[in-house]
This record gives sequence, C-alpha cells and structure tokens, in this order.
Amino acid sequence: MLNRAYYEYYVEKKAEQLADKLNKLAEKQDKLSDNEKENNSEKQEVGGGSGFFVSPDGYIVTNRHVVSDKEAEYTVMTTDGKKHN
Repeated sequence: MLNRAYYEYYVEKKAEQLADKLNKLAEKQDKLSDNEKENNSEKQEVGGGSGFFVSPDGYIVTNRHVVSDKEAEYTVMTTDGKKHN
C-alpha cells in the first residue's frame, strides 16, 4: 500500500508532466496560428487549447492561459466532433 506522501509526490510529478505536455501542444498550436495569420487565412476561432475531462459531469483540466479571457465565450470540441458550450 502506498503511503500518503508517496501518493502526493506521484500525483504532483504526473501533474507536472501533463502540464509540460500541454504547454508544448499549446506552443505548437500558437505556431500554427501564426502561420495561418501569415497566409491571410480568415478564421472565426481566435485560439485553442487542450485538456481532458476529469469527471462525468463535465469538469475539464486545462492550462490557465487557455481560459484566461473572462470576456470570451468558450466551446469545447471533443475528438468525436461534438461541441459543448
């Protein structure tokens, strides 16, 4: 049986690894967005990000910068193509 300190350490390390991966994905997406701007592509979307559901009632874990604009409206698109407002 794992003790509490080890469990907390393990969860913290996994969270750090996940945050690093999400940041790398966000950087790649920003570069793609910059390339679209250079190509004069018109898009209605102004940003994007990644995350994952952590509960059946819809709680999502994502990076802070993904949802930092309090004035924006957010839509979640899942890999099956469904959109959730």
